[in-house]
Amino acid sequence: CPSLLITDCGMPNMTGNELVATLAGDARWCSIPTIVVSSMAQPALPEHAVFLAKPFTIQKLQAVIRDGLSSGR
Repeated sequence: CPSLLITDCGMPNMTGNELVATLAGDARWCSIPTIVVSSMAQPALPEHAVFLAKPFTIQKLQAVIRDGLSSGR
């Protein structure tokens, strides 16, 4: 299992929101910290997921990753 998942809202075949919702319903994946990035408006996300608006700096991405890994969300 990965320690962290980063996904975009805009993807072919499945949106990032659909991916996060699907993983949230699976016991193997539901507790993995998830970062959802997008230039669109912030979607409703499960508790273990956080939103990161585009554009972002590498420093902001690093901070969100550190927070996600340390807090387990």
